[in-house]
Amino acid sequence: PLAPNDQAALVRIGHLGMFMMMFMPLRLGELARPYLMRRKLGVALSSGLGAAALERTLDGLCVALLFFLGIASLESSIVVPELLENAGWMSLALFGGILMGIVGSLVAQEQVRAALAFCVRPLPASVREKVLMLHRGVMDGFKTLPDFKTASVVIGVTVVIWLMNALVFYLALKAFGWSLGFETGVLLACILVLAIMIPAGPGFLGTYQAALTLGLSLWGVSETDAAAYGLVVYPLTLMVVSSFGAYGYWSGGGSKTP
Repeated sequence: PLAPNDQAALVRIGHLGMFMMMFMPLRLGELARPYLMRRKLGVALSSGLGAAALERTLDGLCVALLFFLGIASLESSIVVPELLENAGWMSLALFGGILMGIVGSLVAQEQVRAALAFCVRPLPASVREKVLMLHRGVMDGFKTLPDFKTASVVIGVTVVIWLMNALVFYLALKAFGWSLGFETGVLLACILVLAIMIPAGPGFLGTYQAALTLGLSLWGVSETDAAAYGLVVYPLTLMVVSSFGAYGYWSGGGSKTP
């Protein structure tokens, strides 16, 4: 409901936004899609931020749930480090809490708006109006899942996407000749996401490799072998994201008209 139904432009913005998320430091790339949606499709920046926050919340919640499903499928002999398990619980609590806050703010829109208006009353009129306008835009962004059917489709696609990520990690494990199950791929994908939530340098360099090393250590894979695995998976990831990012830019995502 936020933007014109220009699927081609949205696809290009998605590709370019993913590229920026990976290559800008400190996760500043999260702002790329809202900015591009404003520039190309006329969507208010606050609404784009609200939509991105909702999408990231569903993403994080899905990964956290898959993480614990992966842990539940492990053999009893495999011990998950307490630090890693705590990170999973923190992620589940964080994104679950944010989702509850989003749903609550949508259910009680009038009450939230009234409370915000009361809080900003001491501010100058120009500032007060900007704050209320920002709130309206964010709320519009939260409404990007207008009904149960749409929400179900988005959640279903999100699960499929992360299972496909897990499949990639699993196939790479098979290429190395390691007899590890699909749950290994699931946990590697989830551990990687938990790690790159930490703001880092361009390309998630360092946190990406550390996550793979930590994940593979659960199955007794040495640091040297894990580093070799990372030297295969990481460049492939960069190549794919860069290719889609280049397509998004040269096909119109980075120009003045989509």
